[in-house]
Amino acid sequence: MTSTIFFVILGSVATILSVFFCALVFGACRRQALSLWEREQRLPEATKYEFLQHRIAEMQQEFDRLRDAVFEAQQILDERDRAQQRLDDLQNELRQRDAEFAELQKVRQELERLQADFADLNQKKLDLDQAILRSEFQAQQLEARLRDLASQVQQAEVAAERLHQLQKDVDLLEKQKRELQQQAESLDQQARKKLNDYNHELGELRQNRDSMKDELRLEQDRLDELKRQREQTEEKLSGLRAEREELDHRLPLLRDDWEKMMTRVGHVADEERTGDLWQPVLPSHNGKLMLEVDESSQLRKLKNHLEESGFRFHPRILYAFHTALKVNDISPLVVLAGISGTGKSELPRRYAEAMGMHFLNIAVQPRWDSPQDMFGFFNYLEGRYRATELGRALVQMDQYFSEPDRGWSPPRGWGENSRSDQVLMVLLDEMNLARVEYYFSEFISRLEMRRGIDLSNAADRGKAEIPLEVGRSGKGGSVMHLFVGQNVLFTGTMNEDETTQSLSDKVVDRANVLRFGPPKKVMVNSGLKEHSSNGNRKGGRRLAYDAWRSWHRDASFLDEDTRTRLHGWIQGLNEAMKMIRRPFAYRVGRAIEAYVANFPRIEGEPWLNWAMSDQIEQKLLPKFRGLDPSEPEIRSALGKVESVVAELEDEPLRQAMQKSRVEHQFLWQGVQRDFDDESGG
Repeated sequence: MTSTIFFVILGSVATILSVFFCALVFGACRRQALSLWEREQRLPEATKYEFLQHRIAEMQQEFDRLRDAVFEAQQILDERDRAQQRLDDLQNELRQRDAEFAELQKVRQELERLQADFADLNQKKLDLDQAILRSEFQAQQLEARLRDLASQVQQAEVAAERLHQLQKDVDLLEKQKRELQQQAESLDQQARKKLNDYNHELGELRQNRDSMKDELRLEQDRLDELKRQREQTEEKLSGLRAEREELDHRLPLLRDDWEKMMTRVGHVADEERTGDLWQPVLPSHNGKLMLEVDESSQLRKLKNHLEESGFRFHPRILYAFHTALKVNDISPLVVLAGISGTGKSELPRRYAEAMGMHFLNIAVQPRWDSPQDMFGFFNYLEGRYRATELGRALVQMDQYFSEPDRGWSPPRGWGENSRSDQVLMVLLDEMNLARVEYYFSEFISRLEMRRGIDLSNAADRGKAEIPLEVGRSGKGGSVMHLFVGQNVLFTGTMNEDETTQSLSDKVVDRANVLRFGPPKKVMVNSGLKEHSSNGNRKGGRRLAYDAWRSWHRDASFLDEDTRTRLHGWIQGLNEAMKMIRRPFAYRVGRAIEAYVANFPRIEGEPWLNWAMSDQIEQKLLPKFRGLDPSEPEIRSALGKVESVVAELEDEPLRQAMQKSRVEHQFLWQGVQRDFDDESGG
């Protein structure tokens, strides 16, 4: 564009100079003609004739000079047109280079995707035949992608050759530019400035050429790395094929052992098959149950117990954790996420101690991939069910174990081990070491089904029961159904680092996620109180399940004005979530309403604002993780959420949202609340 303007100005100046020069010549000729006519009037005829011949000769010479000048001006204009054409050709070449550079960008993205595909090959599969088939299929895909990549690299090399030819053209243009500069020395300062701009563009072109060469070298290095990884994959495939051949050889022997084992399993008695499930995990209690307990007094007891144990949490965290547990009928899971060392595991343990609940700590393992890892499995070789501590504890907490039509065969006198009239808190420690969807997703769906069913109807209740495969029995049944009631509270801790898995939207929608920031005000003293291996204090009174349920409130507990304000906030927040294509459905709306209804009423404090802020922090902001806040829609959605937060007057939450905007990503890490932010009751 700048070169076009330059040559338009150059042509205009040349035209003006030509017109001006012609005007000067015409004026000189006119004056000479007038002078000649006056002289002729005074000279004799013979002298006039000689003088006229002399003037004709002079005018002929002047005409020849003017014709040469016009010819030179025409040559300058022609040279300008040719230079314009050459610059147009150069601009076309530059556009082609931009397209080739975009193609190289696609090649780099394809290489990154190939690296992600190679990472998936490192996962160990339990089914060897399926692993071989998947590996072979991935190897075929890899070969096709490598061929495509080789083709793209060849195209990149062709682009490099074009770039080299383009450099030759640039050098030629530089030579022609110097010739044009010699011819255009009479032009004004503005034309010289345009030429300097043109030189600057040529310098940028050279820099782009060098950068493109560096990228080509990097792409070549990545290609070499991919080839090396391909060789490693082929070696692994060879090892898998050898293992498959060995298994094919052993398969007939294993089939014979399986048939013998299945024959033996059919003769194991029910008591022997399921005996491991009836081993009690939860201890007995001394004294009477706490049947009538004031919720506010228990919260004060919790705060005192934490301080006596050497811990100090912000009151907002305690209220949020307590409320999230109360609404376990609609949000069955409470997740404590954040960095290690912030008291995520201690808070559930100390809460259970202060409230008088049973506590069970389950360490999640990276290999977990099914609900059997949580409850146990039937060992067909032994003909017995191998239960986990969680499976045994849930049997103790089942409220319907004694119903005759369930088909259970508990040992004689086992009813004394039942704890269904009490409350159990289960902690899944580091629950995202394995993918939560693999081992917990089906279970949390069953927990959610408890709402809206008739618990007194065995057939209706069966929709929410957990089936346990216990092998073939003499009565013909092979499944033992387990009902997990609301007397079992599920919590989980989650360390957010590169070794863990993130939660899916399905789990987030059915959970309340509390994030712990750096421990500004979480103080741990050396004199911690001792606790038993599963977190249950010896000799303490137990909280009755009926007393726990008496603290629960439904949405009808809210007055009309509170419900109107709450629905207005929910509607505005849902509009914001629609802008990022992640709107929440009726379930999340009900969960927010239930949370607000069950939040403790703290005298003199804006409990409604606190409860609504908690739900924005726990359910909505985690869905912004990884999004680019610089995009218009994301920025607008965050603005709508911040407007609701401003209305709630939660300044720490607003500041936390601002700090989460990190380099084109929204990284939600929770709210760091100081004890001076709110009184906290």
